Amino acid sequence: MKTSYTTLALAMLLAPIPALAQEQAAPADPSPAPAGNEGVFEDIVVTANKGAVGESVQRIPVAISAFSDATLQNSQISNLTELNRVPGVQFNDPGGVPGYANFFIRGVGLVGSVRSLEPTVGISIDGMPQEYIIGTILPLEDAAVVEVLRGPQGVLNGRNSTGGAVNLRTKRPTRDFSAEGRVRVGNGGRFDTYGRVSGPIAGDVLLGKISVSHKYSKGLYRDRNGGTFVPAPFNPSGTDNSLKKRESRENSWAIRPTLEFRPIEELSFTLLGEYLDEKGGGAASRIVNVIPNLQTLWGYTPPKDSDEINHDGASYHRLKNRRIILESEYRAGFGVFTSVTGYRKVTYNLQGDVDGTPFTIFHFPKDGQIDDSKQFSQEVRFASDFSDVFRFTVGGFYSRLKFFSRERRVASTAFLQSSSVNRIVSLQGSANQTGTSLAAFYNIEYEPLSGLTLSHGGRYTKDKKRFSVIPLASCGLGEIFTTCSTTSFGGRDSWNNYSPKFSITYEAAPDTTVYGSFTKGYRSGAFNARASSIAAIGPADPETIEQFELGLKTTFLDNRARVNVAVFSSEYKDIQRTVLVNAIQTLSNAANARLRGVELESTLNPFDGLTLSGNVSYIDAQFKEFIGLPGVPPEQAKQLQFEQLPKWTGYAEAVYTFGGPRVMSEDTDISSRIAWTYRGDYFADTVNRAPIEGFGLLDASLALKSDRWTISLYGKNLTNKFWSGQTAVFNFGPPPGNFGVVGFGAPPREFGAEVSFKF
Repeated sequence: MKTSYTTLALAMLLAPIPALAQEQAAPADPSPAPAGNEGVFEDIVVTANKGAVGESVQRIPVAISAFSDATLQNSQISNLTELNRVPGVQFNDPGGVPGYANFFIRGVGLVGSVRSLEPTVGISIDGMPQEYIIGTILPLEDAAVVEVLRGPQGVLNGRNSTGGAVNLRTKRPTRDFSAEGRVRVGNGGRFDTYGRVSGPIAGDVLLGKISVSHKYSKGLYRDRNGGTFVPAPFNPSGTDNSLKKRESRENSWAIRPTLEFRPIEELSFTLLGEYLDEKGGGAASRIVNVIPNLQTLWGYTPPKDSDEINHDGASYHRLKNRRIILESEYRAGFGVFTSVTGYRKVTYNLQGDVDGTPFTIFHFPKDGQIDDSKQFSQEVRFASDFSDVFRFTVGGFYSRLKFFSRERRVASTAFLQSSSVNRIVSLQGSANQTGTSLAAFYNIEYEPLSGLTLSHGGRYTKDKKRFSVIPLASCGLGEIFTTCSTTSFGGRDSWNNYSPKFSITYEAAPDTTVYGSFTKGYRSGAFNARASSIAAIGPADPETIEQFELGLKTTFLDNRARVNVAVFSSEYKDIQRTVLVNAIQTLSNAANARLRGVELESTLNPFDGLTLSGNVSYIDAQFKEFIGLPGVPPEQAKQLQFEQLPKWTGYAEAVYTFGGPRVMSEDTDISSRIAWTYRGDYFADTVNRAPIEGFGLLDASLALKSDRWTISLYGKNLTNKFWSGQTAVFNFGPPPGNFGVVGFGAPPREFGAEVSFKF
C-alpha cells in the first residue's frame, strides 16, 4: 500500500488515530512519507516531553494524537478547527468573533470571546505559547507535525493547559533543495494556492526556507432574502431590509520565512517568521429556532434552508498576525541546551451582524471590535539522557503579554431593556491588561528495571496582572459613540501555583506500553474585560484540575493492528464560567465538578492496500456544586450539563489504495478515502438553553498519486448536515419569553479539486 496517512473505520470504533500516521516526522526535519507500508505502522516522533531526543507517540505516557504533514494534506485539513476527529475534542470558534479559539478537550474548555480570559487548551507554535486567544485558530498549510495532547499539561507544555495542549511545528529548511506547491479550487469560489522552496544558502552552514500561501473564498453561506415578513409593531411595513451578501468569506495571505544557521554540527540557530494578513466575513449567524416574540414583534419567520442567512448589516473582520521565533540549540555530550525566544503582535478589527435577522437587534458596527496585543516569551531548558537509567529535563519560562481591546455594540432597546419601544442604542467598553508569568519546571525519569520507568515532574508558576476597564455601558440613543463614558476602573492581582505530575510506564512487550499517571493542571486567575459594572470586573480566582489516567498502547498481528486505550477521572475545581445575560458575559468561579471517561483508538491493516482506523470517546461529567448563576438556585444549577461536551464522540475512516501497472505506471497509485465524524447530543451554552442534536458528518476523497504529484477530488459534509456548533442565547422580554437562539453554523457541503507537486 502506498498511502502516506492513516485511514480509519474499524467496525464501531470511530475516528482516526492520526498518531499512527504512516509518515515518520522527526522533530527537526520531517522525512517524506514512505512509499508503502506493507502492513507496518510507522510512528510519528513527538517532542511533547521536551527530552533530549524525540519519542515515539506509541511509547510516551500521554494520551496524544499526532498528525503528520501527509495526513493533513490527504484529509484536506486546513486549520485547527478541522481536527475534531480527535476523541473527546471540540475545536470551534465562538461564531460571532472569527479566529477566536473556543477549544475543549475532555470537557475542559473556553466559551465566548472575553479577551482577558486565559485559554484552557494551550496552543503553541514552534515552542512559543500563543497566549492572546485571538488568531490562535492556526492555518496548517506549512505544518510539519501537529500534536494534540489530552488532559492537563501543566508541567512541560506552556501555561494554563488544564484541558490539554496543541503543539504545532512548522516545516524546517532542508539540506538539499526541495520545493512543493498546491492549488485547490472548490465551491463558494474557493481558490487556494501554496508554495514552498527550501535548501542550502551557504552549504550546510546556512539553510533557508520560505513558504507563501493564499486562501480565497466568496463564502458558503448565502443571503437570499429568505424567510417571510408580515406587518408587525417593530416593522409596520413588513419589508425586508437585508443585504444580499455571502458569509464565511476569506481572503488571506501568509508568508513564513525560516533561516537555520549551524556554525558547527552541535550548535544551531533557527529563526522562524510569520506574516499573516487575513480578511474575511463575519458571523454566519442565523436563527435556529422560531421564537413567537420574533414573529409577534418583528413579523419575521426565518428561512428553513440550513445554509441560508438573512442579514441587514455588513460583516467583516481583519486579522494581522506577526510572529518571530528564535530557537537556539546546543548539543553537548551530556545533554541538550535549548532556548526559545518569541515575539508576537496581533491586531484585529471586526464588524458583524450577530443577531442573524434582517433587523438591527444586536450588531457590532464598523470598528465594532478593535484589538491590539504584544507578547514576548522566553523559555530555556536543559535535557539530558546521559545515563541508561536516568533522564531529566529542567527549565524556566517567562512571558509578558500586553493588550488593548475596545468593543462597540448597536442594539435594540426592546432587546436590551425588554422595552415595548424599538429604538437603537449604542454601547461601548474597553480594557487594558499587562500580565507577566514566571515559571520553573522539571521532569525526571528513572528506569530501575528494564522496561519500567518512573517519572515525576513539576512546575511552579507566578502570574501577575494589571488591569483597567471602561465598563461596557450605554452611550445613548442612535449609533453615536462620542458620548460614551471615559471613566476607567482597575485592579491588580497575582497568583502562585505548583502543579506536579507522577507517572509509571511499563513496556510489557516491544510493542506494548502500559502507563498510569496523576497530573494537576492550573489556569490563572482572570479579570472580566466585558464587565458592565465595577462589581463585575473581578478577578476570578484560578481554577485547577486533578486527573488520574490509565493507558494502554499496543501493536500486534505482525504490525497490522494497533489499539490505544485511555481511562481518566478528573476533579475540576473553582471552574471559571462566563454566563450570557442580555448579551453581556459575567465571570465567576461558579462550579466544582468531576469528569470521567474512556477513549479507544484503533487501526487495522487487514491486507495491503486497505487501512481501517477509528476511535470512540465516552465522557461523563457532573457538577458537584454550581453557584452564582443569575436566577437559578444552586441545587437546580447542579443539574446542568456541561457545555460543548457530547457524551459520545467518534470518527471512522477507511482508505483503499491500489497502484502499479493497473493504473498508469509502477510509481502511480489511486487512493480512495471515506470518513465519518460523529458528535452526540450536547448543549452549546452554560445555562443549557441551546441544545444541539447529535449529528454525523461524511467526508470523502479520491486521489491519483505519483512520487512527485497528486491530483485529488474531495468532499466535506457531503450530506449537507446543518449543525450550529457555536451558539449564543439572547434574552428578550419578560420570562419566559426571549429573543431566541442564534446559531453560527459549521460549513455546509464543500467540494473541490486539488493538484499538488513536490520534488
